[in-house]
Amino acid sequence: MFQIGELVRYGSSGVCEVTAIGSLKMSGIDPNREYYTLRNLFSDGIVYTPVDTKVPMRALITAQEANDLIDSIPSLECPHLEARNSIELDAVYKETFHFDQCADLAVLLKLLYSKRAASTRGRRFSSTDERIFHQAQSMLFQGFATVLQMPLNQVEKYIEDRLAAAQKS
Repeated sequence: MFQIGELVRYGSSGVCEVTAIGSLKMSGIDPNREYYTLRNLFSDGIVYTPVDTKVPMRALITAQEANDLIDSIPSLECPHLEARNSIELDAVYKETFHFDQCADLAVLLKLLYSKRAASTRGRRFSSTDERIFHQAQSMLFQGFATVLQMPLNQVEKYIEDRLAAAQKS
């Protein structure tokens, strides 16, 4: 069970702070059930979720784990994915990658960055690719920004600079 003040990643909502734990006094809600009250750090949202939720909820990685993951990006293996249409492509992405796992998000983003680069050379970067790209980037970068204590809009440059420095050495 998480504690008040802890930072967590909650489903596709992103990084949230646990601000309260307890029953809710709302109509239609079981007063005997405990809920987390989560404040989203990157939007104005508040989420109420049962403490036994089925939605993936996990602690954030550490700053060291974030830097280690960034450093491993060049060696990450990207799977070859096949899909005939956008519905199938969406299903393949969701089946292949766990969106609550930072390592999977890093592989997915590496795959989509290379696919996007190839799209400038005549291959197609679909609206499904674009949507999944932004979703994965948002989820991974929010976690990195939080644990590395930097603004969200600086994460991509931080990653690029770190990879460039590693390539030079």
